[in-house]
Amino acid sequence: MATNVIQEEIEEGDDRYDPKVRWVNPHNLDMMTFIGKDVFVVANDIYIIFFNYKANTEIVYVANDQSKGDGVDALAGHRSLMFAFAEKTKNPRIFVMTYPRFFLLAELKDPDVKRYKAICMMESDLIAGFSGFPNYVVSIWCWRTNQRLISVETGVVHRKQIYMASRTHMLLCQTWGAGLNVWEVARCYKKCFMMKRAKVQVEEWEVTEPALVGVCWSLEGQLYAIDARANLYSMGTDGIAMIRVLEWSEKLEGERRTSVCSFLNGILIYGPDATLRFLRKQKDGKTWKAEWTHTPDDDVERLVSNSFCDMATMWTHNGFVYKITADSEDKIEVTLFTVKQRNITKIQLLAPDAKYIVMMNDCGILSIFETYDQKYVFMKIVNGVDVSFQASPVEPLLAIFGDLDGNYGIVLQTFDAERGLEKQSNMSLTHQIVSLVAFSPDGRFLVAAAMSAGHIFIFKITEDYKLNLMRYTELGRGLADCFLMKAGKDMRCFSLVLFSDKYSIGERIICVNAETGKDNKFAGKMQGPYSRLLPLSTKDTMLAIPHLSKQMHVLKLSGDKGMTVSVKMGPIIDSGHDIKQFDGYRSANALLTFGYDGTVILRPPDAPETYQLKLIVTHRYCHGIKAAVTDGAGRVVLHLSAAGTLALTPLRRRAPTDMLHSAPDTFAHDYRDKPINIIHATDKNYLDIQEDKKVHEESLDYKRQRDEVLKVFDSLQNKLVTLLEENLNERPLHQLSLSEFNLHQEAKKERLKAAEKEREEIRLMTEARIRAQDKVTAWIKKTCWDTMLTPRVKLFAIFSHYHVESFAILPSQREVWPELKQIEALRTIEMENDHDLFRPWVEHSLDDVPAPAEAVSAIAAASISG
Repeated sequence: MATNVIQEEIEEGDDRYDPKVRWVNPHNLDMMTFIGKDVFVVANDIYIIFFNYKANTEIVYVANDQSKGDGVDALAGHRSLMFAFAEKTKNPRIFVMTYPRFFLLAELKDPDVKRYKAICMMESDLIAGFSGFPNYVVSIWCWRTNQRLISVETGVVHRKQIYMASRTHMLLCQTWGAGLNVWEVARCYKKCFMMKRAKVQVEEWEVTEPALVGVCWSLEGQLYAIDARANLYSMGTDGIAMIRVLEWSEKLEGERRTSVCSFLNGILIYGPDATLRFLRKQKDGKTWKAEWTHTPDDDVERLVSNSFCDMATMWTHNGFVYKITADSEDKIEVTLFTVKQRNITKIQLLAPDAKYIVMMNDCGILSIFETYDQKYVFMKIVNGVDVSFQASPVEPLLAIFGDLDGNYGIVLQTFDAERGLEKQSNMSLTHQIVSLVAFSPDGRFLVAAAMSAGHIFIFKITEDYKLNLMRYTELGRGLADCFLMKAGKDMRCFSLVLFSDKYSIGERIICVNAETGKDNKFAGKMQGPYSRLLPLSTKDTMLAIPHLSKQMHVLKLSGDKGMTVSVKMGPIIDSGHDIKQFDGYRSANALLTFGYDGTVILRPPDAPETYQLKLIVTHRYCHGIKAAVTDGAGRVVLHLSAAGTLALTPLRRRAPTDMLHSAPDTFAHDYRDKPINIIHATDKNYLDIQEDKKVHEESLDYKRQRDEVLKVFDSLQNKLVTLLEENLNERPLHQLSLSEFNLHQEAKKERLKAAEKEREEIRLMTEARIRAQDKVTAWIKKTCWDTMLTPRVKLFAIFSHYHVESFAILPSQREVWPELKQIEALRTIEMENDHDLFRPWVEHSLDDVPAPAEAVSAIAAASISG
């Protein structure tokens, strides 16, 4: 157990660094072989993993320096406990070593070889090496004398070739597509001879032969091959060339990858359907029959058997490793040996003691193993796509998130070794892709971010693990990073705004108070751009990792000014990496940086100038490290390379012990039963719920407005009924037509147009009359205004409201004097009511125009004219 081992180290007081790899999960399964009878070997990256099926142990050899080898590019096993591997570098060496002591027997180097594509250990002391570009030669070495005996050009310039040596004869097989070469090797003292028998790949024919995808040698030295449809061919010779003969064929349905290996006195074939078959020749020696079948729970990637053909290994797509054996009565048994999960996308150590490791692959299978011994504990598939998870830094709590039917959601699950994962709470978030979830250092806050859209959800986790939404915001820009840390007295969310379409980098930071949900201003200058932000153990300090740089920047924050968080540059630290691309991870008491150069560098959590340990965990040709984590005390490093290899490296010195593998429980195959549900398919996400609330509130508001309008309409209806009744009670002459009561908008517009036209006609007619009156008035003034020649008789009114004194009256008009007295009285009344006088030349609105008074002036004019 991890905690027990750490406790023993503390009691011993030995804290010296002595990193040794404990276990490895290989991703690439191209290099597999047996050595001896019971030892199965897998090589990947810089690691060679040895599984002893007899002792149930795992030992890892690490080729990460000049003395142990610079990576592993090719691997070969021998029928005795020996193996050979070629380096993953230019002008590589071939190392021949023993198992399990790893004693170096020989070191072979050919300066003419750039890289080895494969090596094969033959009987006796010969090793064959097949090189690639530009020579493409096969070389035969004697590892006892360190001599190269012969080197011959293969003439094959092709990728994805298969190389295999016979277990019992001095024969080598080289195949590609439908082509095949068999090399016969003969050694005579210090001389070596090779003869090639070829089957040429012909592509010009209308019906081409199917490509070969697998070959195997029988104990009798017979070469067999299969194609993608699992048709079995025997490869013979006519003395000059190789000829293939169809031995067994069935119309199998499926698209799975086919594999083949020799087993007992027959052949094991898997695919293209989901069935593993054991074929054996019948007594007539001509026909083949499938005597045994088995259906694995997972797709098979590789089938490999040992030199004695009485044991085989079956490695599946999701990392289930099966041991296939047969007893004396040829009864075949398939036993699950261990689980080495492949295609891993996410790794985390489970708090608080890092006793368990949690990992997830690209199929959404969540697995939990014991950290130190990699003992199987739990495995379930997560229902959904684009799923991932994040572990709490303080307690055994997982936040699993992903997409189900277009909605991205999150679920909190607690872990117990006996009960497994238990659901606590969940929430459907958004339609946008949620690609990051991060806990605060104290584990009480959580942020879920849709990085590409710039949407973030900030939650507070209650004591009973409920999600309490503190803030949802749309930042309007994509994000390069997002995390939580305490600045000042409050927990805050810092989001690094994306500004590049090619790289995940940013130079502007947006700050949100996680406790109040309010926006904070982030002020200050930084050098940037940055690819990662990490909180440090020092108060109000974060680590910023620049883009394409070997240095790290320490940023000092100040959040005591309420709504403003200020930042200023701290010291610039040399990371120690050799390539300008690296990332980081911080645990409670350790800061880990890992880069494209394949190294992991360990520091204290306050990021000092000097580092404690620099460790090569992946080869420099393997595209660096994808993720690396460490426990709270910095005693183990778990890394995931970009090539998919997962390895655990304890850093402190301990007593050397082999890792024991115990057979996983049978329910390890039941990981597809009762999958983990993030959300339900019918759940609405948070944004849809808010939209529904908004629509509901708007509908209530609209209903309230409609009710008010209906009340107004009711009152108008009552008033209209009253007016209609009054209109009916009026005399017929004074009754209005029903069209006047038409309140329709179109009718109102028509009435307005008609009224405007009528008003314009009245205005024009009135102006014409005024001009005529003005003409008469001017004549009267000109002719009759001389007061010296006329009697002093007053005329008080004429035509309109003009008040004229000392105006002469013609002698002939003495008889109209009484009428003029009456007109004078009327004009006096009119002057008193001048404000209510009808002036048609003055424009008024319909509401301001009063009922027109009686046209007294017209009566006066008519009287005078009469």
